[in-house]
Amino acid sequence: MLGKKTGAELDREIDMALSREPARRAVGEGYKRFRDLVKLDEPGAMEIAEDAILSSGGRIRDATGGLRARNFTIEMRPTHGPRDEWKMVQVNVDATGKPGVIWTKWSVANGPHRVYRERNAKGELVESKQQGVATAWAIAKAIKMLPLNTGEEKLAEIVDRVLARGKKNMTNPQLF
Repeated sequence: MLGKKTGAELDREIDMALSREPARRAVGEGYKRFRDLVKLDEPGAMEIAEDAILSSGGRIRDATGGLRARNFTIEMRPTHGPRDEWKMVQVNVDATGKPGVIWTKWSVANGPHRVYRERNAKGELVESKQQGVATAWAIAKAIKMLPLNTGEEKLAEIVDRVLARGKKNMTNPQLF
């Protein structure tokens, strides 16, 4: 009978699926640990989070949105609290409808202050997502220890400085 599997074939498939489960669980636990570490108010938290995501076999892109997502968020303080206590970087990456042109928007929150930047650039969607997340991560690292009452001008200056670095923000491609 074509299409029917024997008991032995089904047992092999079940064994293979179960053998992959610990690896999936480790990556999932790595993502949770990454998100928890990023929220710590410690100077070295971001580097420790990088190590945690790499050791679990994950990527920052997956921990903050996922491969098929177009919206990625790095929360350094809970965003379920009052808006003037938020600290986060969000990046949206999407196709524009024009062949080979990708739209990217960064939204940065530090306490009551917000900075938004948008860009259109030529590129492929997956690589643009990686670059967008790498830049968001670089912004997050740059503002991590800023006090929440830092003014919008200073926040904008930091964001613009990181954006000007372009592809140099992709320090370790394995992270993204």
